[in-house]
Amino acid sequence: MNDGTRSTHSDILLLYAARGVRGFGDGFAIIILPAYLSAIGSAPPRSAWSPARHCSAPRC
Repeated sequence: MNDGTRSTHSDILLLYAARGVRGFGDGFAIIILPAYLSAIGSAPPRSAWSPARHCSAPRC
């Protein structure tokens, strides 16, 4: 019975560790990727969609 509790506890710790590593990686990518793209001279993407071109209602 003790082995099942220990296994569950270690699984929970492993899950939290994996989520922490993933969160760190996501945050790192959010900071580093735009800085890298700016450094190599990449411009932000432009959208081809414009409300003025695609909306016929007077208040768009």
